[in-house]
Amino acid sequence: MALKLLTNGAGALVCSVLLIAANSSGADTLADKKEILRLEEVQAKAWLKHDWATISMMVADDFQYWSFKGIRRNKDDLKRTLEQSGEGDTKIEDPEVRVYGNAAIFTARILDTEKLPNGQTHAEKTCVTDVFIRRAGKWRLVASQETPVAEGK
Repeated sequence: MALKLLTNGAGALVCSVLLIAANSSGADTLADKKEILRLEEVQAKAWLKHDWATISMMVADDFQYWSFKGIRRNKDDLKRTLEQSGEGDTKIEDPEVRVYGNAAIFTARILDTEKLPNGQTHAEKTCVTDVFIRRAGKWRLVASQETPVAEGK
């Protein structure tokens, strides 16, 4: 009887959701959340050191993000941005991770500080959403969106 109920599209969807839920325990979710937070910290530190080797291992080859000017960018563009970065400090504020099986979403406010050529310091606050997918047992960053926060917010 149960097999007959699962032969239509809705039944297949319900079956898939049940299988995913059965295969992911709360302990796995907590471990996954901790891993995503760790990866974000490693990425932030590697960015400040211009350490492309470390960042490249975490970022999927099909990674995409949008520039502040509304241009779709990829992993190669990310490397060029890293090479030009003048950031001296990054603080991650109010991080949150939500895990959905083999997908995870990281959100946070980011405060980046850089020293300008004239010696002054410039700080910029953004809100970021990073999307991770688990591939071959490892979390990979596949998409990112960063939005500037207006001054005084």
